[in-house]
Amino acid sequence: MQEEPLKKRQPEKLIYNLFITEDIEKIVHDAQVLLAYVAKSGVSLSKETIDSIIKAKFCLQKKEWNPEIEMEFWGSYQQLSDKVYPVTVESLKAKKGYFDDKGKFKHSNAHSAVQYYRYYSVITLCILLATQVFWIMGNHVSTNLKDFLEKRTEIAKSLSLKGVDVGSLHTNLENDKTDDDLTKKVEINNFILDYADINQRLNANYATLLFWNNIWKTALFIDDSDDEYYTRSTFYDYYKSTQQLEALNNILDKKEDLLRQENNDPNLNFIKIETDIHNIKDSISTTLLLAEKEKAKQHLYVELETAEYVLMSLNLYFLPLLYGLLGSIIYVLRVISAEIKQSIYTKSSEIKYRIRLSLGSLAGMTVGWFLIPSEVGISNLSSLSIAFLAGYNVEVLFSQMDRLIANFSKEGQSLRNDTTPIKYKK
Repeated sequence: MQEEPLKKRQPEKLIYNLFITEDIEKIVHDAQVLLAYVAKSGVSLSKETIDSIIKAKFCLQKKEWNPEIEMEFWGSYQQLSDKVYPVTVESLKAKKGYFDDKGKFKHSNAHSAVQYYRYYSVITLCILLATQVFWIMGNHVSTNLKDFLEKRTEIAKSLSLKGVDVGSLHTNLENDKTDDDLTKKVEINNFILDYADINQRLNANYATLLFWNNIWKTALFIDDSDDEYYTRSTFYDYYKSTQQLEALNNILDKKEDLLRQENNDPNLNFIKIETDIHNIKDSISTTLLLAEKEKAKQHLYVELETAEYVLMSLNLYFLPLLYGLLGSIIYVLRVISAEIKQSIYTKSSEIKYRIRLSLGSLAGMTVGWFLIPSEVGISNLSSLSIAFLAGYNVEVLFSQMDRLIANFSKEGQSLRNDTTPIKYKK
């Protein structure tokens, strides 16, 4: 009498193990999550669908699962999913925190994503501001230097026309008593004062430019202390001054030899030799001074040209890239906040947002290659503003590229259509 019930229970257990899988248990649990969301959000759902999902849960707990219940459940689950779409179980779980195996509370994936992009935006903004300020400083100093060099050249020409050597700017108004000479001296003196003021401003800006160049050189681990461009002028000037110094030193040696022989040769003029030696030493000093002046001028021009290249690189590539990256981050933060509010953010969305950052950076840097501001009505915007907009909406760049490709395709097709085969007469 007791063996028959045992024989009947074994098939029931076999049927349960046959039809119940981990996937079904997971889907039934997910259905309860979606059903709770429907109840909280006020989404209308038919009573039959709700009854079927609740029935499936209790049948699963009582181990009374069978094909009829599963087919009814799957139909109800599909209706439930369609009703709450685009909200999914994954998106609802992404908003909810959890406890790990050690019992420590972990923030939700949505919260972690917002934190990540918030920190990313702050870091990007700080780098962008530092780079922008660095560019403004370098551009201002290099512009001032070029202006001061031009003004100093103009004043030097004016003084040269008045017979004043800019190498030794001295005035002595007390020696001239006539009104005409006094007026001329006052005019020359004003030129000299302007020249001295411009020299001071030029030296100050040049010192600032050296400091500015040293910043990026230090950041890139560039050491130019042994660079020959900073230790001598152009090769021709360097060779010329070297030859002049060598010739003057040879003459000086000969004169000093004659001076040492003066006591033995009464025909030598001691005073003339002393005067020649003094003049030669003055010529050597003047040559050395001119050589140093040429080296300083060469140093200034090299520093100025190097700064121009760095400024151009920052303005054409690095700053647009940062502005594009900032625009893409702002877009991602805006979209994430909207998705979290609508409960549609999922962990898999992180992939497209990471790709969006890369696309935004590239779009900001390359938008100027394909986009003509006048054609899209943004001619009054700067290139950096356009780079920011391109990073925020990369589709603008892609649509422009598609348009260019379409134009090329049309032109190529028209050329193929207009081309007629050449027929040769036999």
